[in-house]
This record gives sequence, C-alpha cells and structure tokens, in this order.
Amino acid sequence: MDKLTITNAEDLQYANFACGYKDTDPMGTALDLTVAYDSVAKTLTVAPKAGANVAWTDFDSIAWGDSKHDMNWCSPDSYTYQVSSDFDLSKAAIVLQLVHTKKIFPELTMTLLRHKDDTIRLTMDWN
Repeated sequence: MDKLTITNAEDLQYANFACGYKDTDPMGTALDLTVAYDSVAKTLTVAPKAGANVAWTDFDSIAWGDSKHDMNWCSPDSYTYQVSSDFDLSKAAIVLQLVHTKKIFPELTMTLLRHKDDTIRLTMDWN
C-alpha cells in the first residue's frame, strides 16, 4: 500500500499536515507524511513523502489536521511552553506562567517550592 485514502472527507478539507508514529517509541519520533485533499472526489490522501523508504508497518498511528486549529502532533514545537517572564531562583517560592508556543493549549501556572532540605516541590495547574 503506497497511500491511505479517506473517503467522504469534506470535514478534513483543510488538513495541511500529517505524520505517522509508533505509539511505543519513547522518543515520539514522527515520520512526516504528505496530505492532499481532492475537492471533486472529496477524499483526503495521506502518503509517505516522495523518495521515502517507508512501510506502513513502521508506525502504529497516523495524525493529521489543520495547523490553524488542531494540535500538530507531528511537530516538536507543538509540545513546548515558554516562561512568560524572568524569575529569581534564589527565592524559596517561585510562580511561573508558562505560555504554549502554538497558543493551542491554555497557559500553565507552575509553582516551585524549595524546602529547607533543598528538595523541591513542583505543582502545575491549567489556567
């Protein structure tokens, strides 16, 4: 099989990314795939990039979507947050606001509490 074709895919017409990955891969390595929507046939076709030596058995799952609205599991920067301001590590309590780089997920509040024995308690909450 050299491609996957999804029929009746009108709701997927804006898909502009796709990848395959092994659910058991601890590194979460994604294999980029091409994605093309056919407006006449109303199909979405997902396939390995030209020249890629890939078998469909190389991955367990396929992710696709519209990068304007969907989480792009294919892109490592989709998993990243940035600290929204400077902070002072010398304090016993630090509260950080973390902003999702793609602005898809809500902000996180991370609290670091340093105890007298130098252990650290970390808590995170969705805003």
